[in-house]
Amino acid sequence: MHLTVLQKNLQKALSFVGKNVSSRIQLPILANVLLQTETGRLKLSSTNLETTISFWIGADIETRGEISVPSRLFGELINSFSGEKAELFVSQSTLKVICGESEATLSGIDAKEFPPLPSLGDKKNASLNKNILGEGMPFVLSAASTDESRPLLTGAKFTKKDGKFLMVATDGYRLALKELKGVEGLGEGFVVSARALAEVYRLVGEENSENIDLYLSQDRNQIAFVLPEAQITTRLIEGEYPAYEKIIPSARVTQVVFQKQELMRAVKLAAVYAKESANILRLKIADKQVVISANTPQIGENKTTLNVETEGAPVEIAFNVRFLAEMLNVFPEEEVVMELNGALAPGAFKPRQDTSFLYIIMPVRVQE
Repeated sequence: MHLTVLQKNLQKALSFVGKNVSSRIQLPILANVLLQTETGRLKLSSTNLETTISFWIGADIETRGEISVPSRLFGELINSFSGEKAELFVSQSTLKVICGESEATLSGIDAKEFPPLPSLGDKKNASLNKNILGEGMPFVLSAASTDESRPLLTGAKFTKKDGKFLMVATDGYRLALKELKGVEGLGEGFVVSARALAEVYRLVGEENSENIDLYLSQDRNQIAFVLPEAQITTRLIEGEYPAYEKIIPSARVTQVVFQKQELMRAVKLAAVYAKESANILRLKIADKQVVISANTPQIGENKTTLNVETEGAPVEIAFNVRFLAEMLNVFPEEEVVMELNGALAPGAFKPRQDTSFLYIIMPVRVQE
């Protein structure tokens, strides 16, 4: 193999595929990135056996070939070079790189030892507008669990409900939902790893394409998110997802409209005290006002009074302050509508204008 690529393009590709390489691996080959030549392009791929990331960059190819090399070392090497172009040579199991006045070699592993890359066929199942997906992913993924002992909750469910296609995540204490408009062809639903979706979101911000194409394998156990220069393929999480619909409130007795920045400041201030007291934040809602407070007996207490729009009955309720803060960090609008059905019922948070977003947080039971 002999080819020439722009160093900055190689850096960009390695920054994406390298994120998929774990530092704790049992198979040495999984620490490698696979380099393969195609017509006028170089393909770089990495895999952890659950998720595979491939990235293509333009290349001037003299002779074709393939090799796998250590991802971390190759990335550090390319980042250290100062030349505009990088020239790559492969001889047996050694990669030689020349860039500017510098050259280096890396011992690799035969590409045949690299796990087979997934193949999903040519039939596209759906296209998603990248703006809709880009807006929805941070919102929804903030509610996904990181507890690997409950694999289903570490993913986001794509599902059809009442004629709408939804993306949903929950960790058992909160739930985030985004309606994906204009989606057809994905069937009744599946669960995708939140970690893999976070990589899709990272690619969405870099690629110029307006849409992301989705391909499901025939046995519906893998899904690929495809852009012109990148592809993320991941194994779907099997099992029965929790019946999240049961915790979505069907009625409300109290409604409050906050300005997001004011609410964020109050929550951030309360968090200073709440983190020393089980992360509990209290809201006392009365006519046109909300008092947000937290206290720790050994430290003191904090109260912030906000002038807000209110409807319905007064109520006092408590939430985990971290859940509120993480929800506000990804909230899509400047006005936050909170709907309550009593002190022990889930709180629903939604934008005032865009009804395609919904966030549910379970309350905390506290003693006076």
